[in-house]
Amino acid sequence: MLRKILKRLSPAYLRYDYYLFKAGRIGRYKSTSVSFPGYKLNVPDLLSFAGQYWEIILKNSYFFQSENQQPVIIDCGGNIGLSALYFAKLYPQANLKIIEADEKIAIICKENLEKNNVTNAEVIAKAAWIYNGFISFHTEGSDGGRISAGNSTNSIPCIDMNEWLAQFPFVDFLKIDIEGAETAVISHCRGQLKKIKHLFVEYHSLKKQEQSLDLILSILKETGFRYYIEDMHKRKNKFQDTGDTDFDLQLNIYASNTNC
Repeated sequence: MLRKILKRLSPAYLRYDYYLFKAGRIGRYKSTSVSFPGYKLNVPDLLSFAGQYWEIILKNSYFFQSENQQPVIIDCGGNIGLSALYFAKLYPQANLKIIEADEKIAIICKENLEKNNVTNAEVIAKAAWIYNGFISFHTEGSDGGRISAGNSTNSIPCIDMNEWLAQFPFVDFLKIDIEGAETAVISHCRGQLKKIKHLFVEYHSLKKQEQSLDLILSILKETGFRYYIEDMHKRKNKFQDTGDTDFDLQLNIYASNTNC
């Protein structure tokens, strides 16, 4: 217990509390800048950034080990680039590919990578999807933008992930955090998954759509992955969702391919 208390009083955790406090003061979707040891970033929404800081920096959610000192890391849903910065620090010589659908957020991502002297990363301002072309997209202004069923603010370019992944003989780490489009993309790319060693998927269950976690897990199983699942929603009432988001379930899936 004492260790947990001391941990929460460390500068890194106090910084998280400060981000939450400041976000409450300035409100949502107000551009600001943040800096902490090893990083400096432009941030379009401090509350969303605080959540990313908790997951990526404090929890080390994307940590993985590789014997390859120049691993291929593909970040689908790269947002403002904090995850890419984390990967670049973990493996300075990595071949980083960041796919971010929101054009304005992709620009911020590029700026943050440049600001932190990351030169081995490519930012692709397109939506990870099941065909090349254009798709309806709802821009949320931070980390919640997603492919929509038609009630969108704009149409954006999209990339066929199955076709795009085919250029890589091996992928050390693939991150998929694309706000509800993950089931379609994973199903479409199932033939490419056999060459991916580590896979992170943020699974979202939209309240008004059929759940598809079973499909994702069956694809992972048939491809040779073993997985660990972390619940991010943490309902107080387990039988009734009372959250104010569009999702009634959000899970982090960590999977490693036993055949690689």
